[in-house]
Amino acid sequence: MRIHPVFHVRLLEPYHVNKIEGRTQPPPPPEIIDGVEEYVVEEVLDSRIVRGKLKYYVDWEGYTAEERTWEPAEHLTGTPDLVARFHHRYPLRPSPKDIPHRSSGSRKGLL
Repeated sequence: MRIHPVFHVRLLEPYHVNKIEGRTQPPPPPEIIDGVEEYVVEEVLDSRIVRGKLKYYVDWEGYTAEERTWEPAEHLTGTPDLVARFHHRYPLRPSPKDIPHRSSGSRKGLL
């Protein structure tokens, strides 16, 4: 017998916001990887270059909008798919190719 995985809309219940004041769901604990706390990135929202360094505005999984942070690009090495999706969606926002590169040679003419 085959059963199709659906149910009738009458079985759904509307979502009700928690009405007990001051009661909130605590954020999830960080994962411990190689002895270092790691948080899960839900989405990359924006990018900017500050003092020659690329930063991403990150929405963290399980945290509120007030807890979003600007993180250096090197902190997001474990989430290349999220960074690529962001740059695909917003091709005009700063990306790694927009970072000014300094030459590694010596500075001539300066003493």
